[in-house]
Amino acid sequence: MENVRRRAWIVTAIATVALLALIYIGSRGLRDFDSSLIGYCVATIFAVAAMTWRYTLWLGRPPTWRYFRAGWANFLSVANFRRYALMIPKAWWTDIFGQTFILRRSTTRWVMHMCIFWGVLLSVMVTVPLTFGWIRFTLKGIDHYTAWFFGFPIFTFPIAARSGFAIYHVLDFTAALLLIGLAIAFWRRITDMGPVSYTHL
Repeated sequence: MENVRRRAWIVTAIATVALLALIYIGSRGLRDFDSSLIGYCVATIFAVAAMTWRYTLWLGRPPTWRYFRAGWANFLSVANFRRYALMIPKAWWTDIFGQTFILRRSTTRWVMHMCIFWGVLLSVMVTVPLTFGWIRFTLKGIDHYTAWFFGFPIFTFPIAARSGFAIYHVLDFTAALLLIGLAIAFWRRITDMGPVSYTHL
């Protein structure tokens, strides 16, 4: 058990240092880092370290490690590669991005899951790069903005256009998605007697 903990500390330290290096590089030596977001940045670093620590400890258990190693061996085997190459993209759509298996049960439940999933995912995809200083916007002329990622210009968009409005309000849209999903979840929790009776049991 002591070896597992030592390995977990080492992996956690490597992951944390790698993330700190990416923050430093992506923000161009912290020149693009927004100091007002340092609290979010520190919290995210601690969250990544904690998740790495727990995941490494979980993998260190002999039964888990055997399943983990056997799973990768099956996935990387030549005999199964062709089948997995088609099956995995389908599984990503049906089980993660589209969650169509929920749609077969209930349209309302599917809308709820989609709103919560995409609301959280898109919020993280926007918030984390902004917090780390990987994304920034600079004024070009008097009516355009340029979006930068890792110090490289990505695209330029007009401020007054619909695209500019959508970019600057993307977190409002993702928050609305999340609130819709949570509202449906609360409504189902109150009105659907199945989950209510199961909880009381």
